Amino acid sequence: MVEERFNLRNRIIGVLLKDAREKANRSKRECADALGVSSSTITSYEAGRKGISLPELEVLAYLFDVPV
Repeated sequence: MVEERFNLRNRIIGVLLKDAREKANRSKRECADALGVSSSTITSYEAGRKGISLPELEVLAYLFDVPV
């Protein structure tokens, strides 16, 4: 049950993350460079396959000029 909630949370955050990135006209590469990760990691975040940390979300929110 708890794992299902985390999976759902990751998927919701992923959709919101992708939407914010596209609205900010930022590439996956730009986001990856800002976080020091690979572009495939950004793809995993956006697909909800991997959870993103709060500090990483804060960096991307700053990059996208949106509130966390």
